[in-house]
Amino acid sequence: MKIITLTEEEFDSFSSKHKYNTYYQSSLYAKFAKDNDQYNIHYLGYIDDDNKLIGASLMLYKTLFWGYKFAYSPRGLLIDYENHDVVNTITRELKSLEKTKIYIYYH
Repeated sequence: MKIITLTEEEFDSFSSKHKYNTYYQSSLYAKFAKDNDQYNIHYLGYIDDDNKLIGASLMLYKTLFWGYKFAYSPRGLLIDYENHDVVNTITRELKSLEKTKIYIYYH
């Protein structure tokens, strides 16, 4: 499994069809958060070994102090929560990725 960056269009296409879709996991909400709370936007995708997109999430982040950052995924990830292997793998990969980017808090 691998984490990739999605375009806004790719993210919206995936999120609009996902069974756990929500306004909080949309580019409209991302733009609202960016304008009002000054968050930066990152659209993440999760692909399996066959390069099939199996999950996605809007990540909002901002720099706090001394270069440390806060990352936030509103209302959680758009993944199959019934597949525990996928949940565990994506969670582990996200934690690993965020550690390299000096995040002090990830929600």
